[in-house]
Amino acid sequence: MNRGRLAAAGLWTPVFAAGFALLGWAFLDILRVPVAQAQNGLGIVLVLAALALASGLASSVAFLRRLGFLLTAAAYFLAHALWLPLEVVPALAYVTLLLVFVEFRVLAARFAPLFQEELTPEERTKVLGTLGRAAVRLSATAAMAVLLPIFAGDLALAGTVPLTTIPSAIALAAGLVAVIVLLALLPTWTPESSPAESDQAKPN
Repeated sequence: MNRGRLAAAGLWTPVFAAGFALLGWAFLDILRVPVAQAQNGLGIVLVLAALALASGLASSVAFLRRLGFLLTAAAYFLAHALWLPLEVVPALAYVTLLLVFVEFRVLAARFAPLFQEELTPEERTKVLGTLGRAAVRLSATAAMAVLLPIFAGDLALAGTVPLTTIPSAIALAAGLVAVIVLLALLPTWTPESSPAESDQAKPN
C-alpha cells in the first residue's frame, strides 16, 4: 500500500472511531435503563443502527449510513427522554460528537480521493494545509458548542445574566457549528485547480 492509500485510510479512521464511540456511548446508557423490555427494545434498535452504519460506511451507501446515524441518535435520546435523566453536559457532548462524526465523514469523502491521485509535492502540501485548517476549525467549533452553553448556564444560575441566555447560547453555538463547518468545507483543494494544469491551459 503506497503513501496515498495510507493517507486516505487514515482520513477514514476518525470517522469509524467517532461512529463506534457513538454506538458505545448509547449502549452504556441503554444498560442503565431500569425497564427490561425497554432495554431489550433499545438494544435491538442499536444493533440495527450498528449494522446499517457499518454497512453504509463500508459500501458508501448514503441511505444505510443515514439510517444508522438516525437510529443511533434515536436510541440514545429515547432512553434519556423516557427512562433516564437528561443531563445537559453529556447531552451536549453527545450532540457535538454526532456533528463531528458527520463532518469527519464529509471531510474524508472529499479529501481521501485526492490522496489516491498522483500529486506533486506542491499539491500535496496544499491539500494537507486545507485539510489541517478544516480539522482545526471543526475542533474549535466542537469545543465551543459544548463550552459556550455551559458557561452561559453557569452565568444564568449565578444570577449574572437572565435565564434567556441559555437558549440564546445554544442557538449561537448551533450557528457557530453551521458557519465554521461551511468555512471548513468550502472551498476545498482539488488537483484540477493545480498550478501546473493552469500553466498548461495558457496559450503559447
